[in-house]
Amino acid sequence: MLPEDFSKEAFLQKLRRTFHSNCNVKIEKATCQDEPHKRIKPSADKRERHKHIALLTSANFAHKKIADKFYKDHGVRISFSFRLPRFVSCLAYLMVPGKKASTDLDLAPARYPSGLDLDKELKGHKNNTHFMLWARILVTGGLTIGYTSLCC
Repeated sequence: MLPEDFSKEAFLQKLRRTFHSNCNVKIEKATCQDEPHKRIKPSADKRERHKHIALLTSANFAHKKIADKFYKDHGVRISFSFRLPRFVSCLAYLMVPGKKASTDLDLAPARYPSGLDLDKELKGHKNNTHFMLWARILVTGGLTIGYTSLCC
């Protein structure tokens, strides 16, 4: 399976289910965006798609265990790295033109909880008592490359 085979809502739901069945840390907020790769896939004459996941969690957790279980259950590899400082930083990266072309941004992400106000989050809501996780999941011709951020 490829990330583009899942809707944003289904992908986020599967990640949340995998997450909660394999650790006792709570996901407090999450978004899932669907974006095109920068380059066109020559064999298909189109750009492949990938998912971005932004999560605010209640504490740190064993991310390799989550990634392994997600691959086992859903056939998509996800991996994590730790770069962005806060949940709002992840949302800004995913939703504000700058590093990405405005035409590539997904401004209607799947959300958890469903009433999550992204405009309010982007206005600088700061909460330094929680941990933040951001995942970018890429699939390129069967090779999965990905990174995630987890910061305080």
